[in-house]
Amino acid sequence: MVFFGYLKHLLKRRGFQLYRHGSEEALFIPSSEDKKEEFYQLMGHYAFRLLLRDVLKQKGPFSLKDVTRYATEEVSKEYMDFLVRAALVKKTPEGYIRQKEDINTFGDTLEWYVAEVLKRELALDCLWSVSFKGTKTGGDYDVLSAMDGDLLYIEVKSSPPRQIYDRDVMAFLKRVKELCPEIAIFLVDTHLRMKDKIVVLFREALLEMGRDAQITRLQNETFLVNPLIYITNSRPSISLNLQFIISHYYRRFCDG
Repeated sequence: MVFFGYLKHLLKRRGFQLYRHGSEEALFIPSSEDKKEEFYQLMGHYAFRLLLRDVLKQKGPFSLKDVTRYATEEVSKEYMDFLVRAALVKKTPEGYIRQKEDINTFGDTLEWYVAEVLKRELALDCLWSVSFKGTKTGGDYDVLSAMDGDLLYIEVKSSPPRQIYDRDVMAFLKRVKELCPEIAIFLVDTHLRMKDKIVVLFREALLEMGRDAQITRLQNETFLVNPLIYITNSRPSISLNLQFIISHYYRRFCDG
């Protein structure tokens, strides 16, 4: 059960009335706690997340070859064997058949994983897929978290950079402006570089809004847009990058 009483109060102080948030029933995750733990550990592997995306695209029986694009056949089979044991996929003579057929996208499950990383690794209270009544910008806030007295907002993109557009970045910046969190993160689940497209989109959007467009690389593909906003990818891992960003945020007045 998710405790979000303090987070709810942080939002209320900003004038936001919680309308709804994500639930595990709508996710492509195991129902049993032991399999859920193993699933969480596997979600830390980029290749497993890519395979899950392909599994969720399948409409009927499919073969191992259909979902073996980003890992070896041996590793992909290990992943599929787990999904069978976890009752997320059924193995039949015709091939694999995906269970939970009403779930066709990976986004909500990835948001759940990001929230779980914050809860497990940093002991933060979180909600995912959050929506409010009466907001100007509309759309969901992917992950919200209470960091002591600060509010953290994470936009989680499961699509590769080529499928992220200026309107996505502009919508994120408008949500940040309306929500007014102490820290916001734009996280893209990719091992590709952020500088080639995502950083460019942010710079253009900030200039269009008449704001400071200075963007600083902190390490690898993690960037600081201003004292509030961070951009990052998932290499070497989502967990390590989030831990680095939050550590940087807390130490921003102490280091350097």
